Amino acid sequence: MVNIVVGVLMFKSPSFGGSYLSLMNIADYYEVRSTEGTYFRLGTPITGPEATAEMVILLAPLILFYTIVKKQYWCSILLLVALQALMQTATRSGVLLTGLNIIFLLFAFNIYLKDVKLKFINLAIPFTVIAYLGTNPEILQTIFYRFTEISSGSNSSFAEQLNRGTVWNNALLAISNSMIIGHGFTRYTEGDYTNFHSLYLTTVFQFGLLLGLILIFGLFYLLVQLFKTYKFNRISINEKILALTLFLSFGAFLVNEFKYEFNRFPSYMLLIYLYFYICIETVKGNKCPKQ
Repeated sequence: MVNIVVGVLMFKSPSFGGSYLSLMNIADYYEVRSTEGTYFRLGTPITGPEATAEMVILLAPLILFYTIVKKQYWCSILLLVALQALMQTATRSGVLLTGLNIIFLLFAFNIYLKDVKLKFINLAIPFTVIAYLGTNPEILQTIFYRFTEISSGSNSSFAEQLNRGTVWNNALLAISNSMIIGHGFTRYTEGDYTNFHSLYLTTVFQFGLLLGLILIFGLFYLLVQLFKTYKFNRISINEKILALTLFLSFGAFLVNEFKYEFNRFPSYMLLIYLYFYICIETVKGNKCPKQ
């Protein structure tokens, strides 16, 4: 979360970025030129815009859990900062997945929590978020523009709508050249791509079809175990809600990985492995005792 807070400060004040990290000009690095002009997408010292949005996909549900269930009300400030960062990354999938998760969790919290005060706080959060973003319209300008790009290209394929058409076609071609054993951690020079903007395509490209699918299966197996922990284990209400929160955030992360890959940058990859560890410990620590 510290990484995201620093990113917001750097985006708002590039001079802060210059003093924080002398080798980075955050504005120049994340400048995007389009037919409608130039706009900027928020990044952080160790993550680009899409990785930053993916971090919010993972963190926002947990922040919401600690704010309401754990009664750490100061975390609501972190939630506002995280959502502001998400909007300014101008990542459409991040906004949609995070929004759906927050709506679902607010309904779930309202069902599971019996404290009237917590129910009131639960209902107040969406209104607070809407009010904050509504009084700061500049936060929403770029993401609104990104969504209008979809409507303007309504005749394009799904991959082209995601700006992935060329790179996914190149991925399939590269995979077919060495489908069994893969290419290893090498650069795909024919299409000049280091990655293919999809964890699943990149994994199969690197490790081959068999091992790649085994690794991908491991991720979805963890997702299933989180759901089983929530649904079937005899645990406290708070533990049940935590398992549901992790299930939703991890599930949204895996959906987003269809168009991104966390193993693109080592520093970001380590943060994701830490999140995997939290998920695994949650599953291990809440297993039902054998009869």
